[in-house]
Amino acid sequence: MNTREIDEKTISDNILIAEFWGYKFYPADKWYKFNGYIDHYWIENSDKSIQRLNSKNFRFHWDWNWLIPVIKKINNIKFLDAPHNHELIVYQTEFIVKVRNKIIENDFDGAYELVVNFINEYNKK
Repeated sequence: MNTREIDEKTISDNILIAEFWGYKFYPADKWYKFNGYIDHYWIENSDKSIQRLNSKNFRFHWDWNWLIPVIKKINNIKFLDAPHNHELIVYQTEFIVKVRNKIIENDFDGAYELVVNFINEYNKK
């Protein structure tokens, strides 16, 4: 397990990535709180199982196994051929080239930053 300190910005960036990936926020109701659960995020896996995690348990900021699928999702986005999407298409192409170099260099932090920046731009459009 990674022992890096997790700060508020990292938690916020991980939530940004998680929501882009498909995690949904679930506020803990009385039953959950009574049983020791807190507010968390959940996602349905391909095998129909449900994964529930607190935002502090996301591993996008230190685990290639979590980040690479997000990179693949970004790579596979198909933008409609509309004038306002041209900027995103260019940005996506630049992202793919830059993130590939980060992966080759094993620069995890650089790849993570590129993912966060891309999702922020994507959400603005």
